[in-house]
Amino acid sequence: MDDSLRFAKRWVITGLVCGFLAGISYTLSIAVNLPLRVAYPIFWAFGPLFCASAPGFYYFVKHYRKTIRLQIGILFLIIAGASVTMMGTVQGVARVVFRAIPLEGASEVTKEAWKMAYKAANAVQMGADITWDIFIFASVFLLGMAMFKHPKLGWIFGAPGCIIAFLGLAFNVYTFPHNPGTQGLVDMGPFVALWFTAVSIKVIFSLNWMDTKVDISPN
Repeated sequence: MDDSLRFAKRWVITGLVCGFLAGISYTLSIAVNLPLRVAYPIFWAFGPLFCASAPGFYYFVKHYRKTIRLQIGILFLIIAGASVTMMGTVQGVARVVFRAIPLEGASEVTKEAWKMAYKAANAVQMGADITWDIFIFASVFLLGMAMFKHPKLGWIFGAPGCIIAFLGLAFNVYTFPHNPGTQGLVDMGPFVALWFTAVSIKVIFSLNWMDTKVDISPN
């Protein structure tokens, strides 16, 4: 195996590790009741780890064929990771700042102003949440398309990714500016997580395939 293949394989392994840690970060932050000082850093780690996993995905799919769809999909994946970090930090700052404002004994006018300001701050984090949804679903759709002729992933993984992403984008457009899960529709986020998990498992069992150069002309 030449140096370029060895480097690509190391990136794939690094991406798998970062993706696994990102999954742990996300699961802990939403499923375990942790003190805020612990919960926030754990959730904030999700975005950077998610971004760091993207090149590994790129090198595995590129090993067969490098396409524009793949490159844009990876770019959107990294932007999605940055977006979810922004959402988490804005959400955290809003909660800390507004909870620190003393309301005991305050006038009704002050309390009403607090509620309006809190709603405005919450709207900002809702917008960041929608930004994350746009980029993650667009990324999954493009990456799914890039998989269709891949010898180790193919349409078996590509088609579900495209379907999940299409439904996720459609539901977000329909319920804008609210989350589909709060409006009687299915939140497709967990399905994205399951899809990435399934793809990652397949990649793990296909690492040896990368030992031989098979890259064909881009399209």
